[in-house]
Amino acid sequence: MPTCKGCGQSIIWIKTIAGKNHPVNAMPKKLWIDGDDIGLPGGGWSVEKCYESHFATCPAADKFRKDRTS
Repeated sequence: MPTCKGCGQSIIWIKTIAGKNHPVNAMPKKLWIDGDDIGLPGGGWSVEKCYESHFATCPAADKFRKDRTS
């Protein structure tokens, strides 16, 4: 399994809708999702397995962010 070069944590590479590679934490989280918010028929709450962007938790994330000002 790949690891982050900044902190050593296990990551998974996903493809975004825009076709770009993006690192997410390898361990998924369980989140409560409101079905009304995402348009599920009948609404209600459900627990979903979700992967969190590694940029949100990596202490070295700033080293890898691209400068978007230019």
